[in-house]
Amino acid sequence: MRTLTLLLSLGLIFGCVDSKKVSLKQEINQLQHKFDSLKVFNDSLTKSKPFLFESALSSEKINIDVSKEIYKRILALNETDIWTALAEDRLLKLTENEKQPLKEIFQLGDTLILSHHNDKCGEWGGDGEIIKIYFKPDNKKGFNKGDLFAVYQLNKYDCAALERNPDKAKPTVYISGHKKLSYEFAKIAEECIFDLLKHKLTNDNIICASGVTNTVELKGSAAFIKSPSIFIDDYPSFSWTRFHLLKNELTK
Repeated sequence: MRTLTLLLSLGLIFGCVDSKKVSLKQEINQLQHKFDSLKVFNDSLTKSKPFLFESALSSEKINIDVSKEIYKRILALNETDIWTALAEDRLLKLTENEKQPLKEIFQLGDTLILSHHNDKCGEWGGDGEIIKIYFKPDNKKGFNKGDLFAVYQLNKYDCAALERNPDKAKPTVYISGHKKLSYEFAKIAEECIFDLLKHKLTNDNIICASGVTNTVELKGSAAFIKSPSIFIDDYPSFSWTRFHLLKNELTK
């Protein structure tokens, strides 16, 4: 009897153990299934364009090269959506920031001319301020290497002389500069062009008897170049703050 009781007890114990083993195995399988599902979700998330873009944006402060590679991965998907457009924009800006501003637009002998004419004499016009920017090659640094230089010229007019005879009135000319432009001020000069173009495209002012005139012109010195490759003329225009920032730097 005791033997039978012992066998029954052992049977119950092993039955419980087997039952627990089955239950534990089921729990492990369920956990594994959840883990696999989370892994699939995580892989999908980390490969998504929003996640990639945010990662690239965060990396710009640490490693720009990593950011550029991530933006290229987004573009390589060849899909037209907002994330592709944003990645393309960031990649262009990061690439442009590695270049010297303005330098790429210059051919040999080109001069970029920024002109600001005020209206201090009303309908007779006023003073003319001109900033000329040119690229000076330095063969010691290598092919197509060099620096940007700028010169400022003020053509100051007497209003009474202008009123008497505008065609014969001669200005008093002041020249200063021929300074090498730092990256910062080359960037300001570049932004002068964008500022004027933006104002030109949104300028709804009607033609009037007086007003400020602003002009951007890229001219070549070669005889076969008959017209500027860049020309923006805006009238009546605006104060052109960046132009005056650049002028102040050249007249120090």
